[in-house]
Amino acid sequence: MLVFLSSLVGCSDPNEPLYGPWSAVSADRITGDSMRLDPAEVGFEFDSNGIYTYYSTLGYQEAGRYERQGNKLIATDTTQSTPVEREAIIELLTQDSLHLRWQNQGEELVVKMVKRLD
Repeated sequence: MLVFLSSLVGCSDPNEPLYGPWSAVSADRITGDSMRLDPAEVGFEFDSNGIYTYYSTLGYQEAGRYERQGNKLIATDTTQSTPVEREAIIELLTQDSLHLRWQNQGEELVVKMVKRLD
């Protein structure tokens, strides 16, 4: 199961390509091994107020605040009794593609996503 991120204050630029709903098309270990999961079950939604929602396999979900710092995405999961801060590297961000790299339980993961039109 993938576990992810959340924190701080987001950008307020209405043209920010990060805003909106994203669905994974692939999730791979940095070693190149594909993960055994349905990437369609993994996704994010980022809003202009610095709030995100993340969902993954087995019904996992988290939400909280996020902030972009250059190519870093810092997020704080505020659904936990003790908020958990995580950091990901934005490897690619366009109007319709988002590639994130982060550590999960000692493994480095790369998740490639496309923006949903809903």
